[in-house]
Amino acid sequence: MIRFDKILFFQKRFWLYGAILVMTAIFLHASFDFVQYRLSEYRLNKYGELIADMENRGFERAELIPIFSDTRVEFYPKISIKEFALPELNDTSGFIHEKTRGYNTQRFLEKYKKYLELAEKRYSVEREAIVAILTMETNLGKDIGKYSVFNVLSSMSLAGDKKSQYAIVKFVEKKYRRLPEDQRNQIVKRLQQRAEVRSVWAKNELAILIQLYLEDHLDILSLPGSHAGAFGYPQFLPSSAKSYGIDANKDGTVDLYNFPDAIMSVANFLNKKGWDKDLQNQKDALRSYNNNHQYVLNVISTTDSIKTSSGTEFDN
Repeated sequence: MIRFDKILFFQKRFWLYGAILVMTAIFLHASFDFVQYRLSEYRLNKYGELIADMENRGFERAELIPIFSDTRVEFYPKISIKEFALPELNDTSGFIHEKTRGYNTQRFLEKYKKYLELAEKRYSVEREAIVAILTMETNLGKDIGKYSVFNVLSSMSLAGDKKSQYAIVKFVEKKYRRLPEDQRNQIVKRLQQRAEVRSVWAKNELAILIQLYLEDHLDILSLPGSHAGAFGYPQFLPSSAKSYGIDANKDGTVDLYNFPDAIMSVANFLNKKGWDKDLQNQKDALRSYNNNHQYVLNVISTTDSIKTSSGTEFDN
C-alpha cells in the first residue's frame, strides 16, 4: 500500500511538472510571437513614409509589407553620416602592382579565359581591364562587403527626415566641436542638403532593388554589399545591375556573385559607357563606374600591371 502511494505521488508530480513545462513553453512561444509582432509593428511605423513612397511608384502594399516587416530589416542610424563623409581614395596603384605579381590575377585570367575572351569579342573591353576592376572592387570576390544592401538603401532613404537631419547636427557638434559655431552651422547645412539629395537617390535605387526582388526573385534581404549600397563582385548598384547585368552562363538569372555573369556585366557596362581603344574614352567610362579621379588612375595602372605580368602589354 505504501509503495502504491509512492507511485501515485510520483505520477502526480510528473504530470504537474509536465503541465508546468507545457505552460512555460506556451508562454515563451506567445511572448516570442508578441515581441516579433511589436518589432514588426515598429519596422512598419519606422518605414511608413518610405512604404507610402514605394506605393506611389506603383508597388502594391501587399508586396511591400512582407519585405519591410521581415526580421532581417534593420535601420542603420549612422549609415548616412558614413556615406556623406567619405575620405578621398588614396593612390593604391603601387600596392596593387605588387599584389598582381603573386596575386591570383594570372590564375583568374586562365580560369575564366572563355568568358574574358567572349567579353573582349562582344564588348571590345580588354580582359585585363575587367580583371582590374574586379580586383579593385572586391579583391576578386574576397571582399564583397558586410552591409545589407536593402538596409543601407532603406536607411539612406530616410536621410532627409527630421531624425536623420538632427543626427547630422549632433555628429557635427561632436566631430567639429573646436570649430566656431558659424563654421559648424555651414557644415551642418551642407551635409543636410547632401543628405536630402542622397535620400532621393537612395529611394530610386531601393525601388529598383525591390523590382529585382519581384521580377527576378532576388533575395534582397540577404544581399551583402558596401556601405554605399553596391553589391556583387563588380559592386554594381541596383540600377546598374538591372540595366547592364548579363546572364553569361545562361542559368536563367543574373548573379553578380558569379564570375561569368560579373565579367560580362562589367564589360557590358563599360561598352555602353563608351569604352574603346582611346585612353580618354576609357577614363570617361571608368568615371561612370566610379566618379573618382584616383579610382580611374588606379584601374588604369592595375590594368597595365596585369598586362605586364601576363606579357600582353604589346599585344594590341
